[in-house]
Amino acid sequence: GGRAELIGRLGAAVEEHRLGGPIRGFQMRMPWLLCNIASGLGCAFIAEAHNELLETVIVLAAFIPLVLPVTESVGVQAAELSVGLLRSNASLAAFLRRLRTEAATSILLGIATGGIVGLSTLLFTQPEERNRIILILLVSVIAAMMIAALIGSFVPRILRRLGADPKFASGPVTLMAVDVASTLTYLTVATAFFARHAPAVTP
Repeated sequence: GGRAELIGRLGAAVEEHRLGGPIRGFQMRMPWLLCNIASGLGCAFIAEAHNELLETVIVLAAFIPLVLPVTESVGVQAAELSVGLLRSNASLAAFLRRLRTEAATSILLGIATGGIVGLSTLLFTQPEERNRIILILLVSVIAAMMIAALIGSFVPRILRRLGADPKFASGPVTLMAVDVASTLTYLTVATAFFARHAPAVTP
């Protein structure tokens, strides 16, 4: 998954600088921990903003840990491909071709994954709410995967322009952005759906 790939890449960075001492180790690793803290805080604020909905439809919260890993994987994979493209062909035309391919791929992945995650509601939901939750998961996973693919594609190019090393910086930054974007997308879709079909439970 996305985090496993990130851990492997950071491990390589740590090994590369393992003789640099504790200060160098701190300088290398602390920014990535800050990315994790920032994404966690961002997701917490988003969840708190949708607190009434989550308290009313408790099962929605249970599926957040399913939505995030699949979108993280798509985002980090897109970032890896974008980093590779920067090394082989950094032209705008090549990037736009890659972006179109990544967007189409993410839609197909979203349909397949959203369908599987949606079907998992059979294990956790009551029959009267099942169809709603399936639709929320399907729509939100497709949308979140598209957003994750775009984030992963753009982040390496942005980081390079800012002077950072895309090889090591893209993963943590992509994960941070994808976590926040996916949580926001999922809960926004859920809120919109319940606002339309069950106004009494909207936040």
